Amino acid sequence: MKKFLLIILFLVSSRVLACDCDPPDITEKFVQSEFVADVTIIKIYPNEKNERGYKADIKINKLYKGEPIKSVHVYGRSDHKFQSSCDILIPVDTQLIAYARKNKNGNYGIGMCSGLLYLNGTTPQRKKREVEILEMFKSKEIDFTDKISYGKKGHLEKNWVNSEV
Repeated sequence: MKKFLLIILFLVSSRVLACDCDPPDITEKFVQSEFVADVTIIKIYPNEKNERGYKADIKINKLYKGEPIKSVHVYGRSDHKFQSSCDILIPVDTQLIAYARKNKNGNYGIGMCSGLLYLNGTTPQRKKREVEILEMFKSKEIDFTDKISYGKKGHLEKNWVNSEV
């Protein structure tokens, strides 16, 4: 009976994945992104089949880096059937600073570990400081992109863009 319970526990827990990412600082987020903007989510689409992400149409309020785009790929579930603690749902009318880069399918992706800054309800000081830094980067035409993720303790960190999506 104990073996049976262990097998059941193993099978159930193997479907649950924990989110493991250190929150990047603003320079890491900016440099590792190909697109940075103050955006508002205007429409979300259902996940296709077993996809680990969904499409969201955006309105760009202010572009800080990259070319204008009309949509992003959000790593998560639009149907609330989350498979990992990294899965997110960004509701329509949410305003945020999106830090995105292209995934292997050519879509610009954002997610829990990409360093999103939600502007609705964010503490004013943090929001103000990050926007000031982004404004400075834009004014000085800083748009360098480095796809290497450097660890804070001298070891290579996991890339925040899910390579399987």
